[in-house]
Amino acid sequence: MKQKKLHLCLWFSAAGLLPMMSSCTLLGFLLSPSSSEQKIAAQFPLYAQKDKSVYLAVRTSPGSRADADIPGLLQKTLAADFQRKVGVPSEKIFQMPSVLQNPSASFSWSQVEEEARRVRAAYLLSIEIVEFEAVPLGPQNYYMGTLAVRAILSETQTGQTVWPPEKTPRLIRTAVDFEANGRSQLVYRMLSAVSHCIVRHLYPCPKNAFRVSEEMEPLESLMNQTE
Repeated sequence: MKQKKLHLCLWFSAAGLLPMMSSCTLLGFLLSPSSSEQKIAAQFPLYAQKDKSVYLAVRTSPGSRADADIPGLLQKTLAADFQRKVGVPSEKIFQMPSVLQNPSASFSWSQVEEEARRVRAAYLLSIEIVEFEAVPLGPQNYYMGTLAVRAILSETQTGQTVWPPEKTPRLIRTAVDFEANGRSQLVYRMLSAVSHCIVRHLYPCPKNAFRVSEEMEPLESLMNQTE
């Protein structure tokens, strides 16, 4: 007598309220990661390197209108994100000395590269602030503002670019249309957004946290969406 084949996929319905599905489909649904668990792959997996260390250097470009304290504040924001998100130990995060941030002092990126090699940092994150604006909105301490930077990560020993993939500085633009808690909070939001938009590419960033509201869509991306 032929034995009946057992069917692993059983059909069911819940009081007629749910569409019928196989147990195989249900199992796949239960095992699939939720949106909070899904990750965006790192463009450069710095998080996976055991000997990771990084030198942070932020410089203002002529005409950026950035306040003198903005480069240092951005370096501190980046340092916190590198430690918390990428897993770089605090003792392996180096920051460009404030003397190099003085616009009246002599400055060159080759000088920064030399300093990064001197402290034996594996990577150098070079950032140039190209636009900064904080605009008061009336007498209520309301503000709006913009912050744009160009960023590139390279190996200190070889000078080879490791991020972004296009091997040229990545333009990151952020904006806050309205901030009701004063200028300091406005600056904090923009600095945090810029830092996140860089660091998120160096570790598996949760999908639901990848985008931030302050991020401005690159012009080329908007053009591609209309094609």
